[in-house]
Amino acid sequence: MEIIPHKIQVLLVKTAYRTGMQRLHSRLMHRFWGFKPDTGYELKVIHAEVDRITLTEKFPFDVEGPEAVVGVGHGGWDKLVKPIAETRLYRSLEMRFAEGAPWEKTPKYRRAVEEIRRKGKTWNSCRSMDEVDRRCRELDRIYEDMKANGYTFRESGRRRCYVRGVTVPDDIRLAVDRDGRFIRCESGRHRLAIAKFLRIDSVPAIVQIEHEDWNGNLDAGEKISVPEG
Repeated sequence: MEIIPHKIQVLLVKTAYRTGMQRLHSRLMHRFWGFKPDTGYELKVIHAEVDRITLTEKFPFDVEGPEAVVGVGHGGWDKLVKPIAETRLYRSLEMRFAEGAPWEKTPKYRRAVEEIRRKGKTWNSCRSMDEVDRRCRELDRIYEDMKANGYTFRESGRRRCYVRGVTVPDDIRLAVDRDGRFIRCESGRHRLAIAKFLRIDSVPAIVQIEHEDWNGNLDAGEKISVPEG
């Protein structure tokens, strides 16, 4: 079988994903990276070491919703990532909670001002600066709550999301790369950053993707079966 370079694989998968060619996208995901729609995979609920979650995904595929990718894959998908510490959000939360800067001085807030003016919509779907300010106050409250009470899963009756046939808490979901590093796939990005600033050792999270070349184990307190088909 012809070996297609990684860069070409990524280009083909991205193109199919961005243009909505779902059937082609699924075939390419299976051919290049081994992901199958009918996986029978079990989501794993774990306590993840905060210092081990250093990356955030830049995947050309869904990680939430009916087409969310779950399961074990090979190849170079785990290289499509960005360090969390280099994101605008992380730097803004660091300035606010580790350095004591006012929200108005943070890159995220300044970007929100520009986006409200240009597009009428910004961070967390806020449509006005009043909504942005309320969001900032809510993050201040979350910080104080986590400082006092630590990090726990959101209440089971609130903030749920859908992952390929099952509903799960709308909280940190992870992939595991070939070296055992955790990649944040979805949800919990604000609370994860705050956990780092508060030096919280571990947080509850759900693992939904693993790299075939990783040979470690996950100490799962609970497993959630994903239906096939």
